[in-house]
Amino acid sequence: WLLMYLFGASPALDAGFLRGRSHQLEQLDADTLYLPFATSLRMSDLGYQSNAQAGLTPCYNNLDSYTDSLRKAVATPYPPYVEIGTHKDGEWVQLNT
Repeated sequence: WLLMYLFGASPALDAGFLRGRSHQLEQLDADTLYLPFATSLRMSDLGYQSNAQAGLTPCYNNLDSYTDSLRKAVATPYPPYVEIGTHKDGEWVQLNT
C-alpha cells in the first residue's frame, strides 16, 4: 500500500471506469471524477479491477513467503489471457499470459 500511496496516489479517476454505475464522486471535467480528500481512487474498488486478481492470496507472514507468493502469481497463466496470447499480427498485445 505504501508504493501505491507514494506513486499511485490520485484523488481522481477516469469517468469511464464508472460508466453506467451510480457514484458520489464530483465532476472535475468531462472525463474526470474525483473526491476532494481521496488519496488513491485508482487503487480502490472504483478504479482498476481484474477478475484475474480475485484468486490471488499473497502470504503476509514474512518477506520470503510474500515474495514467493508474488512470484507464483506472476508466473501462473490465467486462462482468459492464455486465449489472447502475447502477440497478434506480429505485435505484442500483452507481456505474458
